[in-house]
Amino acid sequence: MPHHGHRFAGRSWNDGPAEFTRTGVNSVTESVTGGTRVDGFWCETVVRCPDAGGEWYLGGHWAATPAEALRWLRSQALRLADALDPRPGAGPLPAGALAAVASSPWSPGRVFRDWADDTAFLRVQQAALAAGRPVSANARGPDRIRGVGEVDVLYSLSARPVLRGAPARRLLRVT
Repeated sequence: MPHHGHRFAGRSWNDGPAEFTRTGVNSVTESVTGGTRVDGFWCETVVRCPDAGGEWYLGGHWAATPAEALRWLRSQALRLADALDPRPGAGPLPAGALAAVASSPWSPGRVFRDWADDTAFLRVQQAALAAGRPVSANARGPDRIRGVGEVDVLYSLSARPVLRGAPARRLLRVT
């Protein structure tokens, strides 16, 4: 499957259209040491719109294994893809309700579909999670919000290990 301009970068959001960050790629090293161990994996789907000052939590999932975490992320990627870029006849809308639009470099739905179909890369991310590293798939695209106008919307799927035995951080109260 061709990759539509995707970059391997360590940034949270890319500047170019229809791109996403693939974290956990550069080195899959053991980072769980010193008496700590992975207790599970927290996965979540979040949408942010800095222009509108909003952040929306679409869902979360506690996974016992890296494989379960990636299965959940993949299902969420396909759910977002179907909502953002529905295929005629493949969803709840009748085929006649959707019309083709001009090609655009911005397609978060396509980004998430491509990510979900990239089984080799999903294995890399699964190995990164198993080594104690967080992973994510991110996309951005324009939207229109009434009263605000044209805005950038940032979509993020992420999973991170939750460590047991890690030193707790104490919050100090300043008076």
